[in-house]
Amino acid sequence: MENFATNFTEEMIPKINEVLKFVLDNPHSDFYRKKYGSQNVYPIKSYEDFQKIPFLTKDEILATPLAGRIFVPESDLSYFSFSSGTTNSKKPTVLPHASFDRASNKNPAMKDLPEKLGVRRLMLLKNVLSPGFFKNIRRKFKSHMLIPGDIHNLPITASIAKELNIDAFNTSPTVLYYFIPHLRTAGFDFSSVKMINLGGEFCSSQRVSYFKDIFPNSFFVFRYANSETDVR
Repeated sequence: MENFATNFTEEMIPKINEVLKFVLDNPHSDFYRKKYGSQNVYPIKSYEDFQKIPFLTKDEILATPLAGRIFVPESDLSYFSFSSGTTNSKKPTVLPHASFDRASNKNPAMKDLPEKLGVRRLMLLKNVLSPGFFKNIRRKFKSHMLIPGDIHNLPITASIAKELNIDAFNTSPTVLYYFIPHLRTAGFDFSSVKMINLGGEFCSSQRVSYFKDIFPNSFFVFRYANSETDVR
């Protein structure tokens, strides 16, 4: 099968079908059945089939009561959060989440990778309303210490990062981009950073190259729709 610019591969098809089956046959919500049930979107057999699945719009989500978008028994819900990228919106999207531990343990960037890379002090730069802040602040890390930073006071946060010898960051591409000049002013050692975990929004190839130039020894993790795919 030909690989497209989207990096879609044949190995993804079973997992996509698993997700489609879950939402279309879900006993707790008919949200996706109403949109996709009559359109023969399942199962997919190719990238072309995948492209035929209609986009789900934010307006459609917001028009549906939260109770109509819960795909697990209510007793299994652990917490609610705003969706990444909507925390500053006039219409933030609220997401229900099942087991916190289950969501965390399936993500190696949250579980094993910092220890493997030798991370000792990770700075969390997130909006306090975001799922990423909520999930990380609740966790107990064996291999490293978690230091929350203030995204609304980047100069002070940069000074803290230098003072504490921070060697990893968990944030968004935009926050990191605006944080770099403050780190430079504070005299931060960019070469000491071992891991940068980015999510919450798209990161262009140009910005990725820029970050890799600034942090030459860092391993980069890019997360997409992390809060949305944790929902079940």
